[in-house]
Amino acid sequence: MEKKIGKHACISMENIIIDYFVHAIRDLCDKDSTFKNNIPGFLLSPKIITFYWFNNHIAISFEGDAHKKNPMAKSKPQFIHQALFSENEKTYVFSAVSGLDLKKSSSNNEIEATVSLEVISGNISRRGFLFSESSFTELKNLGWRIEELNTTGLILRFQEHAIPVDRAYNFQNIFIFHNATGSGVSSCHIKWLEVIPYRLTFNDNGEINGIYSSRSLIDNAALNAGLKKFFIPTSYEQLKFKTINRFIELWGYSSTKETTITRFLEKDSHKFILTMNFGAKDIHTELICSKFDGSNESIRPDFFIEKTNGFCDIVEFKLPRVTKPIIVGNNNRRRFASWFNTHLAQAKAYQRYFATPAHRKEVHKKYGIMVDRPTVTLVIGRRLDINTDEVREMMSEFQGINIISYDELVDGVVAQLYL
Repeated sequence: MEKKIGKHACISMENIIIDYFVHAIRDLCDKDSTFKNNIPGFLLSPKIITFYWFNNHIAISFEGDAHKKNPMAKSKPQFIHQALFSENEKTYVFSAVSGLDLKKSSSNNEIEATVSLEVISGNISRRGFLFSESSFTELKNLGWRIEELNTTGLILRFQEHAIPVDRAYNFQNIFIFHNATGSGVSSCHIKWLEVIPYRLTFNDNGEINGIYSSRSLIDNAALNAGLKKFFIPTSYEQLKFKTINRFIELWGYSSTKETTITRFLEKDSHKFILTMNFGAKDIHTELICSKFDGSNESIRPDFFIEKTNGFCDIVEFKLPRVTKPIIVGNNNRRRFASWFNTHLAQAKAYQRYFATPAHRKEVHKKYGIMVDRPTVTLVIGRRLDINTDEVREMMSEFQGINIISYDELVDGVVAQLYL
């Protein structure tokens, strides 16, 4: 018989958490300013509450703005329910919440599981990092930096233990990284997760008709919520390093497309990666520039980088993974591969476009930017792909066209953050 949650069970659980957890936290905030200072805003006014229904536990995650703390806010959260009933009846919360296929421990020792979960919940929760298998090594090789993130602890080669049947846990600010062979590193940030044991009964149709749990567990969860201050990065450097690491994770995926990268960089809070790297005061994204040659064609560079002198250069992004040789041919007939020549041809087309005065005038009129003899920078590959004497020598023949790796793009920002 297939087990189902059912509408009545969903509403019952929603009311329990709102009445006995969220409202209790609001009452505690009214009475204790230290308690209010310690908790994140999304416990007072959650935007999304997700319920993960296991055989023996309910896991509840909270999403929303951590900064805004308004106990009087009455906005109704969005509720999401996921049925995770399994034949083995084991509760693997991190795999379920993250959506990652984390490796499970082969040990059935409950004491070992309890110790592992207590370490995560008690010792490194609030800023903990769980690295599955070789994910830490891969991220470090990509240039991922952990130095400025104020971690309270990390676990390498993490394997998930099932939660013991009668145990309750709270996990805060847990970052999980998982390496899937050939597809890069996937990540998940668990902001706040309550795990509470319960017992369910079902009717003849497999639908939940009874939920039995200890009220004191929910009361204690609310009381414990404000015992320690929820960590929110506030310094300029911490916030920037967090964004840089997200960027590195993004281009570490084998499935990431060029457009995904440019969409990330064009966000207002992410623009600093380009402005700091290229000494720019602003960036302009994917402006369509029509040609006046009667062809009805146009160019659309990824980014115009506006320099302090008011003129713009161009930055074009290609894929971070180079799977073919950049240079081919025999020793005395070395040349760029045709796929790379396509990128160089695109850069030269940009230069030719702005060599025409009418084009420069039209772009200035349409977008208010000045472009004249722009330097075109191609961001492509990793450091080892392009930083060779041979590549540099052959690139010297292409005036006004530069290539840099994704590693160098990140390093250029990080070097300035360390100053």
